Amino acid sequence: MSKNYLIYGVKRTGNHAIINWLIPQVGEAVRFFNDQKYMLMDLTNRDDEHHLVEHILQLFTAKVFHNNKMGRSTEAFSDEYINVDNIISFESTKLNRMLELECQWLEDLNRGIKLRNSKLVIGNDNTYIILLRNPWNIVASQIRWRIDRKDKYERTDIDMEVWSEFYEHYITSKHPNPHFIIYDKWFMDIEYRKKVSSELSLEFSDVNKNKVARAGGGSSFDKMEYDDRAEEMNVLNRYEEMMYHESMQDFVKTDMGIEVKNKWNHLCDLENIIELKIK
Repeated sequence: MSKNYLIYGVKRTGNHAIINWLIPQVGEAVRFFNDQKYMLMDLTNRDDEHHLVEHILQLFTAKVFHNNKMGRSTEAFSDEYINVDNIISFESTKLNRMLELECQWLEDLNRGIKLRNSKLVIGNDNTYIILLRNPWNIVASQIRWRIDRKDKYERTDIDMEVWSEFYEHYITSKHPNPHFIIYDKWFMDIEYRKKVSSELSLEFSDVNKNKVARAGGGSSFDKMEYDDRAEEMNVLNRYEEMMYHESMQDFVKTDMGIEVKNKWNHLCDLENIIELKIK
């Protein structure tokens, strides 16, 4: 039976950079479900065909990577890839809520998949991975992303509430005792990346470390400019570029802003990360 690597991270946490890095280590062929929005779906009435179709449409985000190259989404559920491992990404989704619904969302996932291939079953051999990043750089990237798209939708408080929940998992080692990847350390320290691979029982490879993921439009600041040389990007100091933007100034003064500042500085002390204080 195949394994599932369930990735939890707030949007603009470097999710796709880390997922791209993981893919060649997970296997020669890997099925990838991008940004699953299960919590946004109303599947209360599971016999309602409308809701089932809505869920299946979400499954079309699944793609298969073979020898590190992405294939067509139609291949993801073919007989050739019955037993491959799965990477399933949940962006800005609380882990606690998904744990409450674990059996339900796996059941719904398989219900949809069976209409694509009756031979395929996604089991419950789950490895949970939580991504953490300097919250100021997350907020800065979100602001930059919204500016470029002229999108005024504010989700900073919601995302930082999710970030705060991830932090609590880190501190308390709650069930299911997830693995953590701290993006800042992952980006700058090869020994840390080797440690992460070892803890996940993967064979270490840095083959995709310098790739810029196209999903999500690439970097909020640099787009695809640094593809194949991502290590040159200034990803650890994005907040400096947005420091005086009104949205950033407003957020850092809120109770949530003060809370995540204290938690991040605490995490820096625990993980020996350079403390990047907000002014």
